[in-house]
Amino acid sequence: MKRILFVDDQTDVLDGLRRLLRKFRSEWEMEFVSSGNAALSQMASQPFNVVVTDLQMPGMTGTQLLRQVMQKHPGTVRIVLSGSTQQDAIIEAATVAHQYLTKPCDADQLKNCVVRCCALEEQLASPALRSLVNVTTNLPSLPDIYGELVEELRKPDASIDRVSALISKDVSMTTKILQFVNSSFFGLSRRIETPLQAASLLGLSLVRSLVLSAGVFSQYEKAALPGFTLEGLMHHSLAVGSLAQAVAKDCKQSKDTVSDSLLAGMLHDVGLLVLATGMPTEFSAAVELMEQHDITLFEAEQSVFGTTHASVGAYLLQLWNFPSSLVEAVAFHQNPIVEPGSEPTTLLFLHVANALAGEQCLGQTVIDQDYVASFGLADRTSRWEELAGLATSA
Repeated sequence: MKRILFVDDQTDVLDGLRRLLRKFRSEWEMEFVSSGNAALSQMASQPFNVVVTDLQMPGMTGTQLLRQVMQKHPGTVRIVLSGSTQQDAIIEAATVAHQYLTKPCDADQLKNCVVRCCALEEQLASPALRSLVNVTTNLPSLPDIYGELVEELRKPDASIDRVSALISKDVSMTTKILQFVNSSFFGLSRRIETPLQAASLLGLSLVRSLVLSAGVFSQYEKAALPGFTLEGLMHHSLAVGSLAQAVAKDCKQSKDTVSDSLLAGMLHDVGLLVLATGMPTEFSAAVELMEQHDITLFEAEQSVFGTTHASVGAYLLQLWNFPSSLVEAVAFHQNPIVEPGSEPTTLLFLHVANALAGEQCLGQTVIDQDYVASFGLADRTSRWEELAGLATSA
């Protein structure tokens, strides 16, 4: 049974939450407190899977609370439930919260948010790994791209096109911008899928605040990891995204699926960033194991971590409320073990692109021909190989 802690300084709000969530008492064990200090006291005496807090509270704000939760209880999922419209407060909260829900919020919406955040944690057998992912609010960005972006944003004639083009070069920035713009705070009726759409919607002022705010985009200091460079990972991710998009188009998929395929390719190895920068010693051991015993990176990671970078990346994207189709694609992109449906999905296009995109940053994978054949697309493999060749030479 999941343990959920709700924090709000308004007694009537807490009473309303008790009534609203009464139907989930058989699934959740819930506690309700009226201050950040009370929440920390509760968490010190017993563990909680999830903490849900308002932002504007006297004494200790919701953001201050979540920052302490992140430090003291990194395995706890952090959710903001607030009616605040103060832009600065929301930007600050985005650096420590996994999810942002706006008041009023119905019971099913809140439940779905909690379920999504907790759904993949079972795949991360190690509490240390869950804690590592849960404190990963910002992924490392390439210093030169970060510097170019800051320089462009400071120009009086800064261009949305130039800014979005720079963001698009970087997996970390793309992830964080899309996470923010697709939060329920904006109440958008459609999902924003590209940095250009996001920058156009947010405007340069808000993009500038996001980029320059302390902690939003962390700098990356190169670690001495055999066989791994951030530049190599970025190049591979962009190549896979481009090819996944081309394969989806070749299969005459909808515009949304084509966009999802591009984004899935860009983010499919996001778990590598988490492992390589958060647990570098263990990650180096996995790479060495792969090379010495001629096994796949997945097999080596499973041996060292008890999980894979695909599961780590999927869990992170799940916490950040990315679409379930994209989360599924990232989770199974090398081993598409999920039951195939009658229609091809983002997972298929990502799996094919990852196998055909050429040199991998670490290891190599091959197309699961049985999986492709299950969609009646076995005869398309040669065409996709041609697309990969065109993408390589372009």
